[in-house]
Amino acid sequence: MVFAHCDLLSANVIIQPRPKESTLADGAAETVDFIDYEYAIPSPAAFELANHFAEWAGYDCNFSRLPTRSIRRSFLEEYVDSFAQHRELPESKQKTVDSLFADVDRYRGLPGFYWYVRPYHTFIHRHHTNISLLGASGL
Repeated sequence: MVFAHCDLLSANVIIQPRPKESTLADGAAETVDFIDYEYAIPSPAAFELANHFAEWAGYDCNFSRLPTRSIRRSFLEEYVDSFAQHRELPESKQKTVDSLFADVDRYRGLPGFYWYVRPYHTFIHRHHTNISLLGASGL
């Protein structure tokens, strides 16, 4: 399980421009910030990544923008490399990427279901329960 943003479309990923006086080498990492955490939940990493790839279609659902298998694999290799900088991998990098790739593929399609069901859950919560998450605001 990871802390999943669940809405990592391009509009919610802010890449800060490098200052002119920056001493970073060309191609060095930029500052990246994420915004709009209102859908964040604990989630399997594979669901978060499948949802992120689904977001590539954009607001107009242009599915020709979805990443190819090779692009997804390259992305997952970078993801695993980054993870390995903070925690030891449970198995070899290749096995970890292979396993994650298979898991992400199993979750493909599920983000669409999640986004279909989520508004109904919110509607039911707001109109058919007495539980208020934010006190008197009625949310």
